[in-house]
Amino acid sequence: MPAKLVFNPGDRFGRWTVIAPAASRNGRTRWKCQCDCGTIKSVGTSRLRGDGIRSCGCAQKEVMRAICEARNATHGECKPSTKEWRAWRAMRKRCYDSSSINFNRYGGRGIQVCRQWRDSYETFLADMGRAPSPKHSIDRIDNDGDYGPNNCRIATPVQNARNSRRATLLTAFGETKPLTAWAEDSRCRIRVKSLRTRIRAGWTHEEAIATPPRFTRRWH
Repeated sequence: MPAKLVFNPGDRFGRWTVIAPAASRNGRTRWKCQCDCGTIKSVGTSRLRGDGIRSCGCAQKEVMRAICEARNATHGECKPSTKEWRAWRAMRKRCYDSSSINFNRYGGRGIQVCRQWRDSYETFLADMGRAPSPKHSIDRIDNDGDYGPNNCRIATPVQNARNSRRATLLTAFGETKPLTAWAEDSRCRIRVKSLRTRIRAGWTHEEAIATPPRFTRRWH
């Protein structure tokens, strides 16, 4: 016995317009429908009768677009899509969310975010500005200090690595600098990888930096 016709062609449910009955699925009646945006799909009876937004998904996209437009009117951007917004959220998370994988290195040892940045993304953006490139990131000048306009900068990956608490510091010729900085010093005769190998092998810092690499004799 054919399924009882519940809806008629032309009936509207949200953005769906019923066109005709469709093949049932798992014993459940379905209907061929067209969304206002032009999409045609087979839709179940329960979905048409539901209380939520009834569309192919275009309605939800319009809602998100409207949210972004509202943010644009206030902040000039759709926040979740920007590098600066993600950096601001990550900064607060590692300082105040104990479930963060990096919490022990930040909030767990007392690092905080200044009040004006913690409570306002707009203030953070105004103080720090835009990152010059996708590779730049926020960096604290004093690794034991808090996040704030007087202790933060937009740094390159190299600058960030040099300022890391885990950076290897070498003392030579009366100066103390990160290993990567020494590798770029004119007094260093070898590449950073070789310099790191020498230090691990127990060379003194000055010897590791100043000693030239071995040259292989070329046979003619």
